[in-house]
Amino acid sequence: MILEAESRIKLPKGALPPDPWMGDGTELHLDHVVARNNKGEVVSRAGDLVWDLTSYHAHGQTTRLYFDYWQNKANRKINESEITPQRLMRIRELQHLMCNIMYSKSYTGIGVSSLHHIQYMSRKIALYAEEADCGVGEVLRRAELLDKFIGKIRNKDAMHLRNLLNSLYAQNSDKAAFPVARTTFWDKLSLLAIKHQESIKQHAPLPTRIYSEWINNLDTELTFIESHLDKLISTLRGAVKAWRDADAKRTGTRGVVVGPDLLGETSLGDLFDRYGKNRELNGLCSVVHAVYLVCKQQIHTFSAMRDKEVIYLPFDCMKTEGRNGRKYALIEGYTTKLNGGRKRRAQWVTTEENGFRAIRIAQKLSSVIYESIGIKPSKKDDDKDIFRLFISTNYLPWNNSQGFDTSGSVPFRVVTNLRVSTKYYESLVARLIPVIKEEDVAELEDIDPFRNWHDEEEFQVGRIWPLRSHQLRRSLALYARASGCVRLSSLRRQLQHISNDMSSYYANGSTFAKNFFIEDPKGFNKHVVKEWQETEEEAELLSFVWDVLKSEEPLYGGAGNFYDTQRQKGKLMTREQVQVAIKSGTMAYKSGPIGGCTKLGPCEKRTGIALVNTVCATKGCKNLVGKHSKIIQVIKAKRGMLAHISPDTITHRVESEDLQALEQVEALWRPVGVPETHSTGVGHG
Repeated sequence: MILEAESRIKLPKGALPPDPWMGDGTELHLDHVVARNNKGEVVSRAGDLVWDLTSYHAHGQTTRLYFDYWQNKANRKINESEITPQRLMRIRELQHLMCNIMYSKSYTGIGVSSLHHIQYMSRKIALYAEEADCGVGEVLRRAELLDKFIGKIRNKDAMHLRNLLNSLYAQNSDKAAFPVARTTFWDKLSLLAIKHQESIKQHAPLPTRIYSEWINNLDTELTFIESHLDKLISTLRGAVKAWRDADAKRTGTRGVVVGPDLLGETSLGDLFDRYGKNRELNGLCSVVHAVYLVCKQQIHTFSAMRDKEVIYLPFDCMKTEGRNGRKYALIEGYTTKLNGGRKRRAQWVTTEENGFRAIRIAQKLSSVIYESIGIKPSKKDDDKDIFRLFISTNYLPWNNSQGFDTSGSVPFRVVTNLRVSTKYYESLVARLIPVIKEEDVAELEDIDPFRNWHDEEEFQVGRIWPLRSHQLRRSLALYARASGCVRLSSLRRQLQHISNDMSSYYANGSTFAKNFFIEDPKGFNKHVVKEWQETEEEAELLSFVWDVLKSEEPLYGGAGNFYDTQRQKGKLMTREQVQVAIKSGTMAYKSGPIGGCTKLGPCEKRTGIALVNTVCATKGCKNLVGKHSKIIQVIKAKRGMLAHISPDTITHRVESEDLQALEQVEALWRPVGVPETHSTGVGHG
């Protein structure tokens, strides 16, 4: 089979491709260039024991393929003394196999992450071949060996093996470098892959109590950081100067120690103690990493961005946009989810006081690191992908042992320890997120009653909530949609602004959202816009469950009276019936400040921009589900607001009229035996 001359690897902007393949693919050329850097210099050849494909990663992330298949972790310098002639034979087979994949016409384009997964599986095949005392090619072409290998793999590896075999099957011919047997276990392999996919449960949204505490604790953490930020920045600058001054006096000497003396003079002791770091230069870098991580979690919480989308944010990523008389705080970044593995610009709604707050903190620290290498991040549109928000501290003079490119011609590296699996992440989460209580599990059962939460180890009462960034994504979409029914007032306050902005920007004909759908319908499905829209039905169902099905208080209004009567007759709809009705469009439920609304489509009675539309309560709207517990909270809030408004203003008069109307309704809804002062908390003195 003649392979295509050009490689099929996806190239980021400015990247130079590997050399074209010369030949029919049946022979491995050890000197064939498989990777070049942006300057055109050869980085890796086919016969190298390690391939460095960093220049082909969409975000410039360090990406290497190691061919020491007998090692569990291929992330170190290969010990060549371990390479026997038999192992070298299998290494050459793996290198040949990867070249075939890179140039295979079965791909219109393949990203380095996909190559990494394929090589991960090919290493397992090579290890099995060593156990069977044969070659990699022999395992693939002999059905009995391939069947035995399939019988040994775990469910989570089945998908990677299936993809690899499918690619090789597409190349099968008399001249194929790696002919593959038709395994009798193909159906079993597919079933294993499907089982693994089914075992990956949907990310759980955070229960409202845990979500609220997480948000409040993050706020406290950021406040603590802000109180030390100026001193941290001056200390970081001082460390750079002190190190360079000391290094200049000891030309060529590494390991100049300036940390303990310099840091001992600062007043950052409680900052170092909070993050458990020693008072040396490496400890200073660790504090910077910890601050970055707090900022990253805040951005996730108030934008619903994915993990890599935050990690690779540009330095200049804040944008304020006016539309329809409103201003939106937008985070501008990149995603590879919308463009087949290639970077594409994207925007996420956030708030000035939450998302932008974290970005500004990170920018101040990153600016010092850029300053230490004599660079000021450019705000030009074409340069945004060069300068990172979370730039690596390895650019600091005492850390730059790897000689990272600081010319600004290639993207700057990011901090590598901001991910879930790191000790920084685990220690932060353990301090900021609470342990699970029975009420939290009960709330999860409200959200998904068909999932046995009590049997899942991660969600046992007394354990720390297993936080992952995608949970924050789903939680924001779900609770912002259902912000009227969120049961904790502190969480409702936190989400109110962003839920309004998200609703306006993503749901009400936003040009931004439409562009995603029209230009890239498949990619649109990967953006939070899709999740935001999909959670509408789930949010309506949750609101109805909490406001009606699980309500222990009387309901008022036209729809409220109806459902109360149905409850008394034992004919109230089940959760499953409500879910079917909402999904089919025959029923709607939107929770609000004084209850809920069952109106299908837009409300014709709602007027103006008032938070609480009193017309539906005072005019006996047939779609209203009114709740006394909610209206007394609104009355308290109204009275508190009026106390801060000048009595001689129009605003005071309008709000007073609204308050009077609400108080009249509250009197009608007040349960028997509850005095007015107990009902609203304030009498009419």
